[in-house]
Amino acid sequence: VQWETILVALPYNHPYLPDPADRTAIFSFLEKEGVPFVRWDRFTLAAGCADVLFLQNPYDVTRPAGWTTRELLRVAPRLAYAPYAIEIGGTIEDATNQFNLPLQNLGWAVFARSEAHRALFAQHGRAGNAHVMVTGHPKFDLLCNLSDRAPDAGLAAFARGRPVVLWNPHFDLRPDGSGYSTFLTWWKFLPAEFARRPELALVIRPHPLFFTTLEARRLLTRAQIDDFLGRCEAAGNIRVDRSPTYLAVFALADALISDGASFLIEYGVTGKPVCYLHNPRGPLAHLHYE
Repeated sequence: VQWETILVALPYNHPYLPDPADRTAIFSFLEKEGVPFVRWDRFTLAAGCADVLFLQNPYDVTRPAGWTTRELLRVAPRLAYAPYAIEIGGTIEDATNQFNLPLQNLGWAVFARSEAHRALFAQHGRAGNAHVMVTGHPKFDLLCNLSDRAPDAGLAAFARGRPVVLWNPHFDLRPDGSGYSTFLTWWKFLPAEFARRPELALVIRPHPLFFTTLEARRLLTRAQIDDFLGRCEAAGNIRVDRSPTYLAVFALADALISDGASFLIEYGVTGKPVCYLHNPRGPLAHLHYE
């Protein structure tokens, strides 16, 4: 069997990413990594352009015009979905996004990491799970072999041999406090606590939509966010990590503090300690099937 693989890069047009530079960051990332690709606006979407079209993002709203699931089915006979994230259960909204969007229902193939994961498509998806196959997940292959990675020089210089805690605040911040995030509970306490413990190091790894969500939902002003970032920088042992990949900080960190998020499962693969910050007013992360 022979095949030709073409990587088509699309902007990520999320409503909470107004900055064009953020929406198109994938292009510079792929160039830096030396991965050949074709921009979406230079790729001809026409019947027969692909025998199989793989997608890792199920959200039609984030893709440019002409690239929704139903539009892609007009030019490619088979859509295959490899989930970009690890689901954590929660609300009906979460179940819909993870198992019951057009791509998950209309796809020719969906790849699950376990039999338990596959069963969730039957539980929550209109199309069931006859088209879902258990293959494992490429993220887990990487997470099981983090010791093979060369240490990140910048992170290592920051840590200076100190125990490192990774804090992962969720971007599901809601004005009524009902989301997954506990950030507004801990945003003053945790930096202050680590600032008085110079023998430790704290790395904060926010979701790419985190700070823009804070502003968009009017939970914090830009001045308050800048003040928070300033306090973190002034502490000397706190770093906000916004690098394109989190594998380096996963390899470095000795423990994780996280809201209900896929990091709970992904970091758990490393075997290192995890502290789950549950929001009592928010949904519960259902991990019992793992």
